[in-house]
Amino acid sequence: MDFRLPTASGAVTLTDARLRVVDGSGSAARAGSGVGAELAAMVLGGHPPFVDAGTARVVTAGPARAPGAGVERDLGVDMTNWAVVVDEAFLVKVVRDWGGAERSVRQLDRLAAAGADFVPRTAGRIEWTVPGLGTGTVAVVSEYVAGASDGWSWAVDDLLEHLDGGPAPMWPGELGELTARLHLALAADVWPEPSSTAAGLRSRVHDALDRAAEVAAGDTSVRLANRMPALRSLADTLPDTAAGRLIPVHGDLHVGQFLRRPDGGTPRYLVVDLDGDPQTVPASLLADELEPAAVDVAHLLVSVDLVGSIAQRRLGAADARATAWAADARAQLRAAYRSALHDAGADDLLDERLLPALEVEQFARELSYAARFLPRWNYAPDAGITARYAPTADREDPPWTPPASPTT
Repeated sequence: MDFRLPTASGAVTLTDARLRVVDGSGSAARAGSGVGAELAAMVLGGHPPFVDAGTARVVTAGPARAPGAGVERDLGVDMTNWAVVVDEAFLVKVVRDWGGAERSVRQLDRLAAAGADFVPRTAGRIEWTVPGLGTGTVAVVSEYVAGASDGWSWAVDDLLEHLDGGPAPMWPGELGELTARLHLALAADVWPEPSSTAAGLRSRVHDALDRAAEVAAGDTSVRLANRMPALRSLADTLPDTAAGRLIPVHGDLHVGQFLRRPDGGTPRYLVVDLDGDPQTVPASLLADELEPAAVDVAHLLVSVDLVGSIAQRRLGAADARATAWAADARAQLRAAYRSALHDAGADDLLDERLLPALEVEQFARELSYAARFLPRWNYAPDAGITARYAPTADREDPPWTPPASPTT
């Protein structure tokens, strides 16, 4: 059965637990259709929408305010969910899958309770109760930081400037320290879980490698196969029991999830997108799942390699300097993260023995993500795997070269 949450300019529709934003003609809504602006006005004004089935309500995070002009534009980055910027002041996001925002809402509530100042402020959300599905958040309205860019832009620019003779980027250490603060805030209301079995993690890493091998093609497939023995050996280094506390991790932490303010204001960096892993559907399955902090740290470390991959694509050639920089940057990030935990008396939050295997898992998941969502992204994890891991000695190993595509 189809359900509609109408606005004057269109609607949010629900079919088989999938959400879609449509304009007045029923076509997929784009920036400028007015739907996002109307959803923002509902939240800002505290006025629930009319629905033709079930009930909806607005949950505000502050006093009601008058909406602005309602000027919409596209966010301009690849996103799993539907999102538009309204009046250069608010980001309106509608989730793709029913239940897909529950994890984000819960995480934002945790951070607010901990007094975290490094996430964009939330204006509120729209909850929709649908027969047979219960209540779910379908739209979230948050502060839009005008002029800020995500790490896939500023981090790559910083690296290219460095390779052109500029100063070494400072952000690896800054992100390491901020990630520790994020983890401390997310763990603040969680009863300590002192340890966990790593057997499930070991199986998960091998499964990720299996999926990557299935989707890899061409020279990527050859390079991956040549390194598979080394990758599987690292998966097997996971200890039988992991030390460290389990926490509600970010779940999709990479440099792209860090916005940097253009004015260098305080805080300079903001953490965004706490929806969890876009490859897990629905994301709400992760709402209460606790994992080792090393999951986030490994993901972030791999993204440092991916910054190096993007820089090489923009340079138009493989460049060993980018690979060497990535190794140094990862070391800085880990050291800053550990130092911040130590200063907070929370050394038990990280079991570093998990990192090599979890980094392997993340590289494999990046290949799978590219095959499923963004094929042009394949070159980036391919470059990282090729540079980081030794190939089998007796096989021909085609060299990695960046694609000619002008886009990431």
